[in-house]
Amino acid sequence: MTGSVLQRAVKVNRLLSIKTGPGAMILPADITRLHLAFARNDFPGNVSRHHGAKKFWREYLPSLKYHNPTVSMTVERSSEATCPAKLTIHYNASAAPKTLPETSSNDTSSVQTPTFGNSFSNVSQTKEINMKSKSNKEILERFIKVSEAKPAEILPSDIQLKGWIDNIQEKSIKEANIMKLHNAKRKRQEDMMAAARGKTA
Repeated sequence: MTGSVLQRAVKVNRLLSIKTGPGAMILPADITRLHLAFARNDFPGNVSRHHGAKKFWREYLPSLKYHNPTVSMTVERSSEATCPAKLTIHYNASAAPKTLPETSSNDTSSVQTPTFGNSFSNVSQTKEINMKSKSNKEILERFIKVSEAKPAEILPSDIQLKGWIDNIQEKSIKEANIMKLHNAKRKRQEDMMAAARGKTA
């Protein structure tokens, strides 16, 4: 297998993971913004508490943005060790409170903030998810439940492409194992020849 084919498979797999990975979700129309906030650096004692939030940002946010291009997605990386790790979901100010999903978890809070525009009755709706000490998968599960996001459709062409990538990767692993055995055999032969030369010297 040529290196160019394998490199192409790696690039395609990276793009396909954005399109069809765990973060490939369609958000409800009333969600207007997602905001992540967590620590920029791994402070002593703070690594595990913010690690899940960072992985959520790197692994899932690109997929969410791909499938929801009109939703604003912002990230705030604080230099303060005591900063919270929160995911805030912003809803359309004109959405009725009853449209927000109900939740009784201590990890989620609901906030209603008055906005002063053309109407004093507008209320900005937000949901906050505590990401501290949670894994990226736990955060994603909580986010899907709170936001009521739905899985994006996976096209037959995507499934075929995934099969091609899996086949390429399988062949690459087999070739690597064959090469490993070949190198080990050659090393044994070289050692035997070196030992034989030593005896005749």
